Amino acid sequence: MRGRAVIESAKNIVWAAIFAVALWLVMVQREQTTMKADARLEVIPPSGVNVKYLPDNLNPTIEVTLRGSEIALARQRGKQVTATYKIPDATALGLKTYPVKFFTFQLEPGVDVDRSALTEEVQVDLAALTTDQLLVEPDLERALPEGWVLESVEVEPKTLEAAGPTDEMNKGYRLKTQPLSLQRILEQRDFDARSLAPQTFVVEPVGVVPPARSGITIRDRRPVRVRLRIVPKPIERDDVYIAPAFHFEGPLFAGFPYRIVPTAKSLDKVKIRVSGPELELADAGIEKTKKNFVVFVTVPVEQIVKSDAALADGSPPVLPSLEVTVIPPPGITVLEYHPKHMLFTAERPSEGE
Repeated sequence: MRGRAVIESAKNIVWAAIFAVALWLVMVQREQTTMKADARLEVIPPSGVNVKYLPDNLNPTIEVTLRGSEIALARQRGKQVTATYKIPDATALGLKTYPVKFFTFQLEPGVDVDRSALTEEVQVDLAALTTDQLLVEPDLERALPEGWVLESVEVEPKTLEAAGPTDEMNKGYRLKTQPLSLQRILEQRDFDARSLAPQTFVVEPVGVVPPARSGITIRDRRPVRVRLRIVPKPIERDDVYIAPAFHFEGPLFAGFPYRIVPTAKSLDKVKIRVSGPELELADAGIEKTKKNFVVFVTVPVEQIVKSDAALADGSPPVLPSLEVTVIPPPGITVLEYHPKHMLFTAERPSEGE
């Protein structure tokens, strides 16, 4: 009997606890409390009408007071509060003002807004809507390491669909990518500062933003791809002097018994104007670069034959004007060189040479 009494007593305690919790939940649900929250306001226009928010074309945000139980407000806490107003289809275009107290708020069940405190108004400019493809251009900070320049920038796709007031869309606006920094891109990629070859980098995805305060919105929300190509910075210099070598034609040529020297009226070196990477043509690197040039004059076969015949009387041969050939190393462009022909004579080497 005593054990049964203990069991019945325990049951009563459990039921009492359950009843107390249920009563507490009912009281909490009924007890109203408040909290502050930011609400984003949006005006929904009829089809074919553009909405431009005044004064700065940004969706306004206001602070509102929300009411509800602690449990309902706990569900709402941390979530975006939005309020919308749908403009009737027959509304005329132009400036309009709409009181926020007539907006519809999207809230969690059991939560409402204290409309008695809503005194704000939203002012908009309604205009005819135009939809078109607008060009996308990169918002690019173009600083590069010393010795490099940006050769090209390509955006893919080149255009995106946008919509806005007809007068704004007719102003030739372009959409812009989010800000990009060339220096930061190179820091994050496999950039070889010592290379003399062009280097290409692709950045994706990149967001796109409409012109500020224009009322234009982007319909096609795809991110774009930006392709960047950088090349060694080109420079020109016209003070490259190289003495030519001699190329003798003919498979049977076994040697020339005279020393060939420029005549008194000719230059002994070729002056070359070139363009190419700054790293190759700057003073610090020009001597090394000059060693990779091939500069020569060709002594034709018939002249060698004449020279051999001249040996009979011991007089040195007189060479004709010889054409100069200049072959630059890879990456260097020859813009001009002088002379293109040179005059030479042949001298008998002195004894011991």
